[in-house]
Amino acid sequence: AEYMGRNQFIEQPNKFLRVPPPPPVVPMRIAVVGPPKSGKTSLAQRFSAQYGMVRLSIGDAMRTYITNYPRSELTNSIKQYLKRGVTVPDELAIQALEVALLDIRCQTRGYILDGYPLTKEQVELLTARQITPMRIIELDIEDEQVYQRGSEDRRLPKLYPMHDSHKILCVKVIAYRKESTAVRKWYEEQHNNYNIIDGNMSKWSVWHASKTIASESVAKVQTYLDRTNKGQAACIHGLCVTQNELEARIGEFGHYCPVSLASGKLYDASHDIDMEFTAEFRGRYFKTAGPNELATFIDNASQFVAPMAPTRLPEPHLLPRRRCELEVKALFPLSIAFKGYCCVTYIDGESRYENIIPGKPELVVEYRNNLYYFGDENALQRFMEWPERYWDAKFHTNCPQYERH
Repeated sequence: AEYMGRNQFIEQPNKFLRVPPPPPVVPMRIAVVGPPKSGKTSLAQRFSAQYGMVRLSIGDAMRTYITNYPRSELTNSIKQYLKRGVTVPDELAIQALEVALLDIRCQTRGYILDGYPLTKEQVELLTARQITPMRIIELDIEDEQVYQRGSEDRRLPKLYPMHDSHKILCVKVIAYRKESTAVRKWYEEQHNNYNIIDGNMSKWSVWHASKTIASESVAKVQTYLDRTNKGQAACIHGLCVTQNELEARIGEFGHYCPVSLASGKLYDASHDIDMEFTAEFRGRYFKTAGPNELATFIDNASQFVAPMAPTRLPEPHLLPRRRCELEVKALFPLSIAFKGYCCVTYIDGESRYENIIPGKPELVVEYRNNLYYFGDENALQRFMEWPERYWDAKFHTNCPQYERH
């Protein structure tokens, strides 16, 4: 076998030397939060041992900074609060954390924040300093489970006194529940990177679920970096892109799908706030209508953007815009098209008399300086997607008398 393998290598060395390059190295950036006794530190320590990440609590960050920079102004400020036995302000603690994250291991292997952030103010301070974990993992357990675990821990021998009485645990749980909802909501709305794991599961199940979340996140970043480095389009879902960043780098089609537009369909994807079907190409972001359109765009993005795009997005004044009842009143004296009836139902119904349906006042679209009313939500959406098909509809039969109030 060795002799045959040697001969094959000698005959075709390139076949065995040209292996695909490894994926780019992506450091993990994770935060683990949860109520007391939920297993945050145990999970953080296992991530650190398994992947070589740096485990950091906010206390670790301050102690490391004080040790490494004993004469700095920040150290003196932190010590003033510690000597008085009061909590160090978040502004100072996060400055120490920012310096700790500059460590070479944090930059190359990644970090895991143990029990931080806990309040929305801390989240905003982290964001202001460009500290955004790729994934937030919350270990959720019931309050009774917290007290039970605390009671079991108090029976274990300790090297030094611990502030873990039942009363203190109650205070910590109440404080956590009070702030956790705002933190969860912020990360879900801004980055869609908040993951909740049932902390009542076995430690092996918790570890498997957490590892899966982290691995999938890293794989998405690796795929993104690999494709963008080659000049190809890549999906940005799960990369913590904010809505402000999206708006700042949105492509020439805005929130409309370029793949759908190529077939003559206007699909407004502005409702996709999770950016599940959004791709980056040549430094710009492009929204698509769904998984099939996203795959089509990623495979051949250059065919759908300038200069090779088969169809350009119409001018803003030629795009249909949905209007509410108050906006309709402010748009007076714009004329009501099709005498207030639903043109979509009529055209799709082969212009039959029984398909002449009055439009509803809450279903209105402004297009080409006219107001169009629709019988139901589906008809309105069809008009938004194919306005040129319906806007110039004419009655081919006698129209019933109908007055809009």
